[in-house]
Amino acid sequence: MHPDLAPASARHRGRARVCAAGGTQLASLCDITIVADDTKIMASPALPLGGGYISPLWEHLVGPKRAKLMSFDAGRTISGKTAAEWGWAAESVPADEFDEHVRRTAHSIARTPLELLKLKKEAVNRAAETSGLLSYMRMGAETDALLHVTPEVHEYQSWIKEDGIKSAIQRFNADFNAAFNSTEMVNK
Repeated sequence: MHPDLAPASARHRGRARVCAAGGTQLASLCDITIVADDTKIMASPALPLGGGYISPLWEHLVGPKRAKLMSFDAGRTISGKTAAEWGWAAESVPADEFDEHVRRTAHSIARTPLELLKLKKEAVNRAAETSGLLSYMRMGAETDALLHVTPEVHEYQSWIKEDGIKSAIQRFNADFNAAFNSTEMVNK
């Protein structure tokens, strides 16, 4: 959201095709985010260790009900296609067309002189600031800090120290999986 910088874009189509944690934060703050249809985007960690920072950013992009769904349901993922439909990503394209589409889009945007792009970016950023985005970001950072000092998060952190992250996630999901006869993490 820095007005003096050239537009920043994010593209996601990694080997694992999962955008989580810091990757989700970064992509949420980029000017343009393009994802492959089959990318999985996670707004809340699989083990609820925090999440107060990303959720307010998602509210601004996808609305309060979807932001709450993604925040409250630990580890929930959505596809790149859904992310674009909801407004989190600017576009979603088939995986086999992804690289060419991103390259073409970047070159097309680059035709516009940089100073004009900066002014256009600043105009849109001002509109976002007027609607409260900077306040969301500050509030999210404060909430995230508070989440990290709760007894529940301390308990989850002790699970990680004792058994590792995968075992801690399995332990967190055990009751849910037993209730629904599932052996996989929920919503994955």
